[in-house]
Amino acid sequence: MPLTPGAYLKRQRLAAGLTIADVAARLATEPRWAEHARAEWLELIEADATPLLFGTVVALGTVFSIDVVELVRLVPPEIPGAPAAVNA
Repeated sequence: MPLTPGAYLKRQRLAAGLTIADVAARLATEPRWAEHARAEWLELIEADATPLLFGTVVALGTVFSIDVVELVRLVPPEIPGAPAAVNA
């Protein structure tokens, strides 16, 4: 099974020794969400069940290491509205 963006983020989170709860506690959202809501949102992201926006990647990158170039390569090329470099 190919690595997906959500699976990549989960792999990076686990490599940093963090749980979903750890990331939810450290992640800033605007407007401020309850910690349990942030945890549910993170689970959806890791399951590729919700869109992964650039701002989300930036926010997650403040909590654990993310290679943006590798992450972009994992975005399926058929996603409408994806950057030209992704769909090329």
